[in-house]
Amino acid sequence: MNKDNVLIIHFPIMLDDLLPESFRPLALLLNPGLYDQTEKSFCPDNLVLDQAGAKTFLTQSIQFGEQFRKPADMAYLGALKSNDFYSDTSLSLGWQISTYGQDKSENDARGEYLKAQQLLILEYIFEERTAELGPISASLGSAWMELDSTLGIERGEEEFTALDRDYDFSVNTSANWKKLLCAFALFLPEDAFLLLHDRQIANELEEAGVVWEKSGSEKYWNTFPFEGEILKGTLKSGQKKTYLGRIKQDLDFLLVNILKEEG
Repeated sequence: MNKDNVLIIHFPIMLDDLLPESFRPLALLLNPGLYDQTEKSFCPDNLVLDQAGAKTFLTQSIQFGEQFRKPADMAYLGALKSNDFYSDTSLSLGWQISTYGQDKSENDARGEYLKAQQLLILEYIFEERTAELGPISASLGSAWMELDSTLGIERGEEEFTALDRDYDFSVNTSANWKKLLCAFALFLPEDAFLLLHDRQIANELEEAGVVWEKSGSEKYWNTFPFEGEILKGTLKSGQKKTYLGRIKQDLDFLLVNILKEEG
């Protein structure tokens, strides 16, 4: 359980089912505006789309995608980039019409928030689909192992190395984590912490200048279910010549190195 005055949000995962069970109570899940606020989630107060608008955007996204059986079909119509896709929804078109003639700098900022929320909405749905495919993946894996056993196939044997038996749907995020981080950053309070689950992301943040320092779990949680160390690091704003340069404020991260789970 987090301390009352500490806001910690999982990153990059937004869906409870994709988190290790013991990790779930350590932080809140970012709610991109698709569902009612719960005690397990954090719903930013500066989202552009309300829940109805977010669900309308999602419906339109699905309907738009269903028109194309192949990526080449979409390219033929000129929708070559994600920005083209976002700008073709009626929500985005309506927003452009309603803000015509207003201050351009204000419109640009609001448009940035809109696209960030749209990215998070689509990412959340991708995570839902990933969670749904998990049991199918496990079932297929078991079926292949049983079939291989029946046929006497040993996967380590050289003549069988070309067999494709990998039905792993364990990918947790569809978007580049840096794009997700830029979207998260727009909706985070200044005093929030992001709790990482991916050591590779932590390593890449280190390359971007984050210095990881040991910290105590008692600073962030009333109770802590692991025997391990807590590392804290800060990504400074103003990154030069990188995608992370779009982030306009410092971001604080927490990383848990588990040595042993209690119990």
